[in-house]
Amino acid sequence: MKSEAEMTHFVHDVILSPEFKATDLIGFDAHRENQRLDAALSKDALRGQFNESVVEIWFRLGILAPPHASSQSLGSSIENLLL
Repeated sequence: MKSEAEMTHFVHDVILSPEFKATDLIGFDAHRENQRLDAALSKDALRGQFNESVVEIWFRLGILAPPHASSQSLGSSIENLLL
């Protein structure tokens, strides 16, 4: 079940949108669409569309961190600063 806010957004920003055409939903079947989405997101189909690589990004956080600190240790340092 969707939240009230999600339902309000759906009605006002989707159904009441001038671009919305009810005729686009003729023949709609949620089960069939879920199967199509599952197939599109399957590991084999999805993995072939991407290249995996390592990227190193440097940025200033305003905190002292030892060189080559893991992202996990930096993440917990940032979390502690924000709490």
